[in-house]
Amino acid sequence: MRNNSDYRISSERPLRLMDPALTVLYLAISIIGIFVIRSASMDQEVVLEFWEEPHIRQIVWLFITLIPAVVILAMDGAFFFRMAFPFYVFSLILLIIVMLFGTEINGARSWFRFGPVALQPSEFAKTSTSLAVAAVCASFDQDVPLKTLLRNVVAVLFLPFLLVVLQGDFGSALVFVAIGLCLIRENIPLSLFFMGLLVLLVSLFALVMKAWALALCVLGLGLVGLLYSTVRRVPRRMIIISTAALLMWSQIVPLTYNFLAPHQQERINVVLGKGGDDWNLLQSKIAIGSGKLTGKGYAKGTQTKFDFVPEQNTDFIFSTVGEEGGLLGSVGLLILFALLIGRIVVVAERQRSHFSRTYGYAIASILLFHVFINVGMTMGLVPVIGIPLPLISYGGSSFLSFSIMIILFIRLDMGRKQSLALS
Repeated sequence: MRNNSDYRISSERPLRLMDPALTVLYLAISIIGIFVIRSASMDQEVVLEFWEEPHIRQIVWLFITLIPAVVILAMDGAFFFRMAFPFYVFSLILLIIVMLFGTEINGARSWFRFGPVALQPSEFAKTSTSLAVAAVCASFDQDVPLKTLLRNVVAVLFLPFLLVVLQGDFGSALVFVAIGLCLIRENIPLSLFFMGLLVLLVSLFALVMKAWALALCVLGLGLVGLLYSTVRRVPRRMIIISTAALLMWSQIVPLTYNFLAPHQQERINVVLGKGGDDWNLLQSKIAIGSGKLTGKGYAKGTQTKFDFVPEQNTDFIFSTVGEEGGLLGSVGLLILFALLIGRIVVVAERQRSHFSRTYGYAIASILLFHVFINVGMTMGLVPVIGIPLPLISYGGSSFLSFSIMIILFIRLDMGRKQSLALS
């Protein structure tokens, strides 16, 4: 084990040490989100009071974010390494409490309601889990067996995943699986990620193919693997065990599907082309397609204006971007997200602290997963699982958690710059 407190922090914490590109991208996307929420929420039949307007509330959340931002920027970077597991344990406790005593919204008991304000602990658990994963990776020496590191990381990810699944929010639970993508930077063999891709493909085919046909395909794949093992000297036992595991999984997936709620089965059926009520998805596709190249103009989207698209200021907010901004506006927003994620990776690579670098890759994985799933589900590429578009979708918990996630990384990077200034 090693101590990863690679921080030499000065007593001054000048804001000039904040990474300008990362800060500007965060603020730009947040401000764009306010305008998109305003457009997605206006011209509806119900006239709301000024303080009840979604975009006004989002502005309030933006200012509320200043409170944790000031606190985070005032702390030493090493504090977050020391407190990673206490934060993680606290988030698990909140997940248990909300599962027992929380408010049920959209079929998931995952919310605390305080008057007009509702907070979702699972959103904040993403940050604490990322910190815990980073602390685990940073605490092991290079000569520690790979399976030991993987076992600890999987344990950290599995607990919040399980608790969120038990709350009935499978979409948010998948985010904790996505955090594991940060292990790519930890020199995890690509064969493990290839195996994960195979599991995903088998899961999809298990829902559209006959069990015996899929079993034959898996056995055929195993035979190819055995032939390949004779050329590359891959252990045959590993190929046989992997094939057997895939066969078992191909039978487990349909059984698991039968235990899903009817609306969850319906969402999967729509994506797989097996029927179901695709009204919501159809309206989203119409909205995006009607925007064409340049869009209909800000606040001029008919699908949005007449409230055809469901959850158009939260889960389906990208359909508003596509209708009013067209292809150019949609691509422009995706480029901003690509720049944000790319900048996080660049900043992560220059960290002197293993902890900071891994945390950077963890939040980049979260953002990438959210953007891919949210945009994909508005176009029918993935099931509709209730994943918000970071900093764009309306919601206090989501906005605050993503803000804290990014600001915390900015603070860790400031610690690196302060160390260099003192060197």
